[in-house]
Amino acid sequence: LMGEALGWVRGVSERGPKPFSLVERTTLALSKRHFWFFLENVFLLSFKGRTFIDDSNRRQPFKFSRVHREWALLAQYNPLLCLMAPRRHLKTTVLGLGFAMWQMFQAKSELRDIMYF
Repeated sequence: LMGEALGWVRGVSERGPKPFSLVERTTLALSKRHFWFFLENVFLLSFKGRTFIDDSNRRQPFKFSRVHREWALLAQYNPLLCLMAPRRHLKTTVLGLGFAMWQMFQAKSELRDIMYF
């Protein structure tokens, strides 16, 4: 739904893809600048309809909370961040996968090396 509202579900004409709308260009620009905005408006779309098992062993839809926003801000401005949090709090999803994807997303060229281990 969010992707459709932002125009991420795009049509292709005979001449090629449609140009980005003002909303899409704004979303792209903000997503490249702010890790948290990227998580909420781009990365989260890849989990549409999926669930995760929370710390109470219940299935929950993917959504990020205040603590994830804090982690995103810490990670964006502190490259040597070391974070400890209990299991099943989406640490790997937010900081491992999300941050690596954001780094590639904001690359100015096609050449961007990412080390994830």
